[in-house]
Amino acid sequence: MKAYKNQCVDGTWIRPRLGLTQQAQERHCVLNPVASFINRFVTHSLTHTQSIGYVTLKHVLLEAVRGQIHPHLPREILKIVRDLPGVVSGTWHHLRHQTGALYFMGEQVPNPESRITLDSKCDKLGLEQALVDWRLSSEDKRSIRVMVTLIDSELRRLGLGRAEPDDWLVSDDTTWPDDVFGAYHHMGTTRMGVNPKNSVVNPDARVHGIENLYIAGSSIFPTVGCANP
Repeated sequence: MKAYKNQCVDGTWIRPRLGLTQQAQERHCVLNPVASFINRFVTHSLTHTQSIGYVTLKHVLLEAVRGQIHPHLPREILKIVRDLPGVVSGTWHHLRHQTGALYFMGEQVPNPESRITLDSKCDKLGLEQALVDWRLSSEDKRSIRVMVTLIDSELRRLGLGRAEPDDWLVSDDTTWPDDVFGAYHHMGTTRMGVNPKNSVVNPDARVHGIENLYIAGSSIFPTVGCANP
């Protein structure tokens, strides 16, 4: 799995991902998710121990993977230090079982219920704040579930292991775990199209019905992939 670790090539950081071919997407009627291998140690799903220190360390490392710093980092470090036996036990369990996790970034079905509107609350300048209403669908989940199944089949074929979906992924509904988060790249909210009933701008990026107003940016994408715009 070393080939799928973050690596620096000629001074540029590269994040390798697993993705489906266009043929596979069409054959299984799925979206375009991608996955990367990460250490199970930094996920919330490993619950073999209730050690405060070990669980705290997982949370701190998970935020670090996301590029975030825990707002109460000194306090969390103190919890870890005070529970070193639990940290050691949890770490040993992880190393012994050699489990990993698949970290997914996924394309979403265009959903008119996902939108950005103006809130009644105002900022310090008296301007209305943006209100993000982000929603996920059962089709978004199914695409990830299908990809896990395909990865599992390939791992077993190569004799490299197996991929097991979490319980939430098996259910065909719209329930998602609490640690699912957006990447702060809000795309598709002013979609391009020819019909004002289901789009905001025309193929020239001009707002329907307004002659001198154009929108430039990823918000006009009719659909989006999984990568940053």
